[in-house]
Amino acid sequence: MIFRRPSARWLLPLLVFGMALLVRLPDLASRPIHPDEAGNAHQLAGLLAGEGYRYLPHDHHGPTLYHLTAAVLRVTGPTHPAEWDIWMLRIFPAVAGAALAAGACAWFLPLFGLAPALGAAFFLSLSAPFVYYSGAFIHESFVVLLLLGWFAATWRCATHGGVRPALLGGLCAGLLLATKETGAPLMGLLGLAILVTVRPPWRRIGEALSVGGAVALAIVLFFYSDFGRHPERAFDLFSAIGQQVGRSQGTEHAYPWFTYGQWFLAPAPVGWPWSTWALLGFGGLGLLDNRRETLARALALGFVLLTSFFSILPYKTPWLILAPLLPLALLASLGAAGLVARLHERRQVGLALAAGLIVVGLLATETTARCLRQAVASGNPLAYSPGSTDLARLETDLAARAAATPGRPLLVQVVARDYWPLPWTLRRYSAGYWPEPPAKLQAGLIVVEPAYLAEFAEPGLTFTPYEVRPGLTLFLAHIR
Repeated sequence: MIFRRPSARWLLPLLVFGMALLVRLPDLASRPIHPDEAGNAHQLAGLLAGEGYRYLPHDHHGPTLYHLTAAVLRVTGPTHPAEWDIWMLRIFPAVAGAALAAGACAWFLPLFGLAPALGAAFFLSLSAPFVYYSGAFIHESFVVLLLLGWFAATWRCATHGGVRPALLGGLCAGLLLATKETGAPLMGLLGLAILVTVRPPWRRIGEALSVGGAVALAIVLFFYSDFGRHPERAFDLFSAIGQQVGRSQGTEHAYPWFTYGQWFLAPAPVGWPWSTWALLGFGGLGLLDNRRETLARALALGFVLLTSFFSILPYKTPWLILAPLLPLALLASLGAAGLVARLHERRQVGLALAAGLIVVGLLATETTARCLRQAVASGNPLAYSPGSTDLARLETDLAARAAATPGRPLLVQVVARDYWPLPWTLRRYSAGYWPEPPAKLQAGLIVVEPAYLAEFAEPGLTFTPYEVRPGLTLFLAHIR
């Protein structure tokens, strides 16, 4: 078979990358910006403006997303926020999501053969959660991509040993920790799954920890010190551990333990959760068929540990589920391949083809509904506190006001305690922000929260409401 030849093994993953990217491209400009995306864009703008990087534990993460995006934008040209369209930023997570599918395919091809490799590519390319969050300028697509690389390298270390996989594992671990803090528990739990199932000799464990750990630590210190420009910041990630643990146990984004089941298993007004059901069903088959395979057992245990961890943790957001779904998708590919093989042996090729088309159709239906047609609808469990479609109306109205006064910069003064993702909408204008009404404002546009409307009420002043995200409506007026 052509894909088993070493010289041609790159061909299938390359094709998978192209197809997975095509699935993600239509989603890049279709939905309003999320508040987290606006925050990341603000961080990126500061980096491109020469302010450097400083780790802020609350609602901000590691620098790799910003540095990668900034490096490309410096080469391609649009370095000021006024020049950006949202697809210019979302293309980077989309590429990472496509690389995830291609990377899983490349790893499974020599291990298990063509069918499981195609299964891994299929589930990671088309499943709605993976498609949805690789269309957002957040860290999660890079997290799961680096987690896959770390898991594959660590698996090689545990089963065969060697310096090269230890170096690769350290590289992925360092970049993962420089991407998001959650990388630490993710690697810890998946590492535990590998240790329990493989039981590698202490020599291999020591080699992986010493070589990989040194590489990972060097990368973390390098990135968090802003490439050595601020050595005093190198240990900011470690000094924030207590704060991060406290936040994860607090009331912010706190939900009951069964919340992920409600989000990803219960039918919703926007599409049925076909992808999650398929992953669980085929994942069970994969474990049953390959229960003597240590990798299958490690993937199953890793899924259970990660799911339990995120379920017990009070802090919950739907994109965190991508990490547990990664080992489940790999396990599901083994189950799907095994089912196809059994049907083929019984000469039921037509049945296998029909079943495959049904699964493809169901997953495509869910992905189309949740990622494209109703991406920010209230009944979409993937849309967690999204930006509102009203933002487009606000942007159009601001553009009309700016066009009415050519030659003069449009001044927008925001008086609100919470206004995200509004800074993205105002990126092309002169904007100022106050958490409470100041003593005096200049003539121009004001945007205020409902609690402050009485402070600015005067005869003849009309306030126009705009919903910037669910539950947050701000009011626009022109003061003279």
